[in-house]
Amino acid sequence: MSEEKKPWFLDEEYLRTASDKMKILAKYARSQWEWEHMSEEEKRKELEKVYEIREKWRKQGMFDPYTLAALEEREKGKAAGRDARSRPDEEQDASGTIIL
Repeated sequence: MSEEKKPWFLDEEYLRTASDKMKILAKYARSQWEWEHMSEEEKRKELEKVYEIREKWRKQGMFDPYTLAALEEREKGKAAGRDARSRPDEEQDASGTIIL
């Protein structure tokens, strides 16, 4: 049986000679690929870490008032079951950026 071809961003041989821009893109693509191949338990643990860090930053005042208000509003929406913006398998911050 033939060997499966790895995605370009997992090919260490290619990345050794790639430009810095391609290495950065490969790092991002690799993190996305790893997230897609994680078990549900691993994803849950990773999201828990994100929640803990976000809460720590909130307590330290690292969010500006707009971001803090948006996060609180989103949490209220989640509690009411009205969070239609986010997909259940992804987390978004107040600006709509997907956090992985």
